Amino acid sequence: MEAEQTCIAARMRLFSESSTLVELVRSGLANPTERAAALDVSALLSVGQKQQLFGELLALASFGHGLVHKVREIILLLPHDWLVVNIEHYAEPLLHYDEHEEYRRLLELYRLIDRDLTLRLARRAAAHGDADIREAGEDVLVALAAVA
Repeated sequence: MEAEQTCIAARMRLFSESSTLVELVRSGLANPTERAAALDVSALLSVGQKQQLFGELLALASFGHGLVHKVREIILLLPHDWLVVNIEHYAEPLLHYDEHEEYRRLLELYRLIDRDLTLRLARRAAAHGDADIREAGEDVLVALAAVA
């Protein structure tokens, strides 16, 4: 009984110390074997805590994997205005890899957030020197023109 109460008290301390919790979730997001659980906890975090993890969440949204839809759902829980103002800053280092995968996955996410953001990234991709990145941008520009 005493051991159980000690465990419960430890859990309560962990969840009450937001910086500890954020660091715990951050560590889980970085570990593929813990990622699903970390994403489940991420969905329950406060907006401020999610914002602290935004860089990690965006990085996970920038490549294809089985949990990418869950990552997008969590990102979309953030305030729309905050996303519009901040996402390009956080995405910039990911785009420096010059890989079409990052461009495609970020374009998919941007389409869920804001048309103007999407247009900016799609135009940037369409002007890129890499043919696959250029194709990703052109695909999105065609799709956006079709719904305009």
